[in-house]
Amino acid sequence: MPEIRSSPTTATAVARGELADSDSGNSASQTYQDEIARIDRQISDVDAIDRRFAGFRLGLFVAFIASLGFSLTTGHSWWVVLTIVSLLTFLVVVVWNEGYRDRLQMLRAHSRTLRRLQDRVDRKWSALAEDRLGRDAAALTLTDRQAALAGDLDLTGNSSLFQLVSMAGTQPGMRTLLNWLCDPADVETSRQRHQLAQHLATLRDDRIRFHTLARDVGGSTAAPEAFVQWAQSA
Repeated sequence: MPEIRSSPTTATAVARGELADSDSGNSASQTYQDEIARIDRQISDVDAIDRRFAGFRLGLFVAFIASLGFSLTTGHSWWVVLTIVSLLTFLVVVVWNEGYRDRLQMLRAHSRTLRRLQDRVDRKWSALAEDRLGRDAAALTLTDRQAALAGDLDLTGNSSLFQLVSMAGTQPGMRTLLNWLCDPADVETSRQRHQLAQHLATLRDDRIRFHTLARDVGGSTAAPEAFVQWAQSA
């Protein structure tokens, strides 16, 4: 079975869909800019709610400590009841607040995802490299064969095909894309990848949601390759 490279055709199929998407008829860059402004307004609103929750939590915690002190020194049942009520209220507020903090975290990940997509459209290579995804990708290592091919065809590094198309939020995902670009694949495998990429190119909102979740997961988990490098150097 002959081998072919799947890099330019397959890897750019989804990118073309993302770079060309424009539901309102404006340019893709303007569409992303409008979405970023909308998400940032939501971030501002949720952040204000989170700050108010922080004030409530502090006040309830102080009330709990004070009532606990009075209940221990006086032994009055009223202070014991107040201690229990303030503690339970504090726990309820903490749980309620965590929902807003989770939403705030996802909104920030969504904003960063949209900013990276806009940077791809505008070909802001330095911004792509400075983003967390760009920094994590720069830590990936290549085999000698991959390095030779990547250097010859500008598949990796600054202003490369990998930097343009990669939205992988975790290092295993980045490694998979890197292998797809730099390693050979048989005809059937390449055809299947291309068909999947063409299908995903039509699912703009689903892709952005997936990119956002992957970015959030990748930012909260340890990088396997960094751990392996640390273990080998120890």
